[in-house]
Amino acid sequence: MGEQPQLLVLIDALGWTLAERYGFLHRRLSCRQAVRTVLGYSSGAIPTLLTGLPPARHGRWNLLFRDPANSPFRRLRGMRRLPAWSCDHRAGRKLMQVLGRRWLGAGPGFDCVISPRLLSWFSWAEPRHLYALDGMPQPEFFFRRLERAGRRWRVYSYAGGGDAGLMARAEADLRAGRAEIYFLYLCELDHLLHEKLGRDEAAIVERLAFYAQRLDRLAEIGGARLTVISDHGMTPVQGVVRAKLPDGWRMPEDVLAVADATMYRCWYAHPAARPAMEARLRAWPHGRLLTPQELEAEGLGFADARYGESLWLADPGWMVAGSGFHTRWQPAAMHGYHPDDADSDAVWLSELDTPLPPRNLIEMYGGLCALAGIAGFDAAAPATASAGAVQR
Repeated sequence: MGEQPQLLVLIDALGWTLAERYGFLHRRLSCRQAVRTVLGYSSGAIPTLLTGLPPARHGRWNLLFRDPANSPFRRLRGMRRLPAWSCDHRAGRKLMQVLGRRWLGAGPGFDCVISPRLLSWFSWAEPRHLYALDGMPQPEFFFRRLERAGRRWRVYSYAGGGDAGLMARAEADLRAGRAEIYFLYLCELDHLLHEKLGRDEAAIVERLAFYAQRLDRLAEIGGARLTVISDHGMTPVQGVVRAKLPDGWRMPEDVLAVADATMYRCWYAHPAARPAMEARLRAWPHGRLLTPQELEAEGLGFADARYGESLWLADPGWMVAGSGFHTRWQPAAMHGYHPDDADSDAVWLSELDTPLPPRNLIEMYGGLCALAGIAGFDAAAPATASAGAVQR
């Protein structure tokens, strides 16, 4: 690695389509590759690119998973008897967010995205701040490997403020030569694209120009070598699908279900509930019920079905109405679709040429390790589609 520091920048939601459309840092970052993401959201994608493992091996996928025995909210199970109007509103969810973060151990990033009456059946997948040495327990975790290798490293994320402030801190540290590896996680583009993609092109161009100008300047300090990566892209929204349990079935006594932005996930208590619910899911328009074989192929073969016994996935551009992740908000764009969707591709943009730029998030991990001078981990995973190349 020599004397040149490595500047590794993860820009949330910077998709290949967007980066190429606007030529993002095209002159500096000449090694450019579309990267196949994982099925789902950042909560599964970022742990994959930071461990080199598919979700079923590192354990994280969606933020909520069924865990009634260990749920930090299990003492509140009596809340299910309360009427919806008593707690399932903005104030009730905010109260549960505070309880979960400060007193119940759900984690610093916990957000109450389902009815508080159902929380006692679930745990939150990120009990610790992800961008820290103990963010994940796996020995493959990128920051743990940096520490074991004796690298001097700094990480900057939303826990330390907004994107502009993080880049200012990184600039001060670069000028002082405080590390060899600088890892920045910039998250504000994700929110902007949710709001503005297809609605306000000028705002997007302005944000990308801001990133390009600041990162260009950072890379000039001390001869830092810049690499920009992302976790997924963003797809324009065209409509919603309304999710509803079949008549006669109760939640959670018969079926436990979670409506995510682009998915509907179910667990079953009543033996007849699964065939009834899956028949309903197969009939829903603008999406499909994924088979166990498809989930396994995408690295999502969780033996305990913690993230769902049945999973319905919306077609690219469609969303599930009634999701606690967006409630009445109508975004212009969304992510969380099948990784075969071209707009979902992430990016690898680097000024360092490599013989084989990473084609998926598992290979991206290997690329990051190589840049950090900790190559040697075998990033190969079982033959799954999630480890495949981007093929269009």
